[in-house]
Amino acid sequence: MNESRQWTRFLINVLYENIGSNVLQIVETHLLDFLGCAIYCSARHRNQALCDLMLSTHPGGACTVIGDDVTTHVLAAAQANGKSGRDFLLATILGYELMIRIGLALTVRHNLRGFHPTGTAGAFAASAVYAKLLDYQEDETKNALGIAAYMSSGIKQFFRNGDSIKRLHPSRAVQGGITAALLAAAGVTGPAEVLEGELGFLHAFTDEASISLLCDDLGMQWRMTGLSLKPFACCGGLHASITGLLEMRDAVVARIDDLTEIEIAVCQKVALQNGPFGNNTIMKAQYSLPFVAALTILRDICDPNVFSMENLHDDSIIALGHKVRVLASSDIETMSQARINVRFRDGGSLDREVLAPTGSPDNPLSPGDVSAKFHRLTSGCITSDVAGRIEKHVNEMESLSSVSQLTRLLTFK
Repeated sequence: MNESRQWTRFLINVLYENIGSNVLQIVETHLLDFLGCAIYCSARHRNQALCDLMLSTHPGGACTVIGDDVTTHVLAAAQANGKSGRDFLLATILGYELMIRIGLALTVRHNLRGFHPTGTAGAFAASAVYAKLLDYQEDETKNALGIAAYMSSGIKQFFRNGDSIKRLHPSRAVQGGITAALLAAAGVTGPAEVLEGELGFLHAFTDEASISLLCDDLGMQWRMTGLSLKPFACCGGLHASITGLLEMRDAVVARIDDLTEIEIAVCQKVALQNGPFGNNTIMKAQYSLPFVAALTILRDICDPNVFSMENLHDDSIIALGHKVRVLASSDIETMSQARINVRFRDGGSLDREVLAPTGSPDNPLSPGDVSAKFHRLTSGCITSDVAGRIEKHVNEMESLSSVSQLTRLLTFK
């Protein structure tokens, strides 16, 4: 017990010097990747309804907002409070470390019950980040985390119809986390054992909590080192299958007219949430393994623009997608695994097993890959000069006296 208290004290006492250089390099790499994705989506108004609502109710403020996840919140809070690059890096690492550990402690049962951990665990990360950036002491930090549990939300019914509400989950988590931290500063209290308590967050949100994962090797083993980067603009649970299909693509395309079935074995979680065919919305297509499998074979899956209304209604993609059969395999335990069998009319077949998808820790994108992705995504959104300056500031984040040196480059029309 006392895991919540351990985390409270860890947030207060951990220093920048406690962070290994490998972890700092990872967070800078992920920051560049995030900014590329955020600039790409912001320039294309993917969340236009949300943006319009925000501007109508909050027409201006003291900080730059780009994208909609925890990293956005850290940048904005650091800018508004005059924090340095080092402050930003430390707060970001702590926020993600807490979020990842809560996600691990929830186990896959949290997902299978219909919860979306981005929304549920994300509120804790946002409250922790704000508490760290504003130098909260023990009582305020404890209360911020305690209140964050009451801001946690996010269910996965959107998987069934591809509803756009999913894009609000990170934003809602950030809003809830900030509100929790502000309430704590105002004197509102939250439960001390909010994570591990008998009626606390973990026991309420899953029936198989692994509470020990919250604090095992805390401060010595950073879970951020196990994060992946997405080379493809779709659900991470599909990346193992995409990796395998790309390896087979030329051989499959050469015999596409004789293809009868593509069988893809995945873990239970992926089969449940990504197994159905869906092309009614872009969101649904990005979570549909049958559709994405067909898209991988027939189009350039590395191009985010491949998820277009034109491709959603392309007869050849739809027809191939309906030949994909997704199975839950008892011997596949993680989203990083997939087994693919492509069958042809003459009885021949092609097989591929994937244990580490492209972008995963065991098959990582190189710094050059991440840089190339960043420039590909931002091309047409900002000038190459601005893109280069953003990348330079990200790579030198540790030495920035103020994050405003970076955020002032992120305002564009």
